[in-house]
Amino acid sequence: MTDDQLESSYDDYGVTSQTSTSPPFLKQILPKLLGFGLLCGIIVSLTVILTVTLILTREKYKRRVVIATRLSTTPLIANRYYINEDQDISQYRYNSLPAYFQKRNASGEVDEHDYLIFEATSLAALPKSDFDVDASKFVWSSQRVPTSDPDNQQWRHVDLNDATVIDPEVSSPLGIAQPRVVYSEDRETYFMFYVTKGKDGKGDTIRQLAMRHLPKTEWEQGNFGPGAWSAEKAVLAHITSVDAGVMLHKSFNNDTYLFFGEHPNIRIARAVDGDLEDWEELPSKDSQNILLRPRDGRHSDEVSFDSERVSPGPVPLQLSEDQGGHYLFLYNSRQVVDGYQKENGRDFWNFRGDIGYVILDRDDNTKVIDRASVPLLSPTLDWERCDFSTKSQFHTGSVVGLEPNTVQVAGWKRIGEPEEDRFLIYYSGCGSFIGAAELKVQFQK
Repeated sequence: MTDDQLESSYDDYGVTSQTSTSPPFLKQILPKLLGFGLLCGIIVSLTVILTVTLILTREKYKRRVVIATRLSTTPLIANRYYINEDQDISQYRYNSLPAYFQKRNASGEVDEHDYLIFEATSLAALPKSDFDVDASKFVWSSQRVPTSDPDNQQWRHVDLNDATVIDPEVSSPLGIAQPRVVYSEDRETYFMFYVTKGKDGKGDTIRQLAMRHLPKTEWEQGNFGPGAWSAEKAVLAHITSVDAGVMLHKSFNNDTYLFFGEHPNIRIARAVDGDLEDWEELPSKDSQNILLRPRDGRHSDEVSFDSERVSPGPVPLQLSEDQGGHYLFLYNSRQVVDGYQKENGRDFWNFRGDIGYVILDRDDNTKVIDRASVPLLSPTLDWERCDFSTKSQFHTGSVVGLEPNTVQVAGWKRIGEPEEDRFLIYYSGCGSFIGAAELKVQFQK
């Protein structure tokens, strides 16, 4: 059948034949429709690209701020010279550097009460001055009632006889200091890093990093006092001027890092083959083993709060996804100030100690992507400055602190929901008292 015959057959059955020729108006509008569709596609694509770009770089368009608010104007733990009717007192003269300790039961559940392990020091038997002290040790205290209410904070009395956690070894005649406690979920073990203080052959003071661990067989029985922790082990023993050290376990690439202070910087070490008791420094090439240095400006007109020294605070904690999932790392700092040499009980003390912070990259925990431009917390209260001139809160008599005009942080925990980025820090003031403050991380609107 030919094409003409096929067309005739269709007509016979009442089917109207159609040609492939388009109507004139389609020929006119089709290019315009195609052009409009292409334009819309370009606009949509650009919108998507711009949106993704803004999301990925929003930290460049928003300013992250960390705000600290003290929970109380009075310390949580004070010595017997401080009049505080709402608190028990410590029998130790000086109480400082509180490390937060999450006590667990046999099932691994965290106790609702907050526990602190901190540095405690008494005067020598026959002190020649208020700074003639015994070897410092680690003791503990806990909340009597689990609460974050600043008006209802009651802490366990710190007794000389039953509050000891760790006594210094014979090799540390000046004591132990700067405790930092980290719990490893996968190993079900607590790790404590701290500084031992002794003398070298020339009689000069040396400060070395050490560590211990508390295994599950001990903590599940409620033991964390003398004898429960493992034997003391030196960490990076060749370094003799350590300020403090803290471990970041299982970081982005499954490495475990140790951030430690060696005057005046914060340096980086790494666990060898995953062994959390064997450490090596990162290569010194291009200063890869230095996490943070003091800020420039020590001898300028505008002295930075962290221009003299920086040292590590507690373990870094991860922020929410809204904050990029980065890590917040607190650090203690020092600057030289004029006109403070003979004030507040200690001669020739011309320092001020503040608390600052950095943000560590989630994909490279050894990379600092943001740093505080002003102190997060500075000494302003009487018991933070060792300013006892009014005696309004103190018994009469000699009242001094080991570190005037100084606040330092060694412990903290997350509070609220993870997306809130809220934290509770425990800090010391004047090297003698312990207080608390709340931190809030947010983007400035």
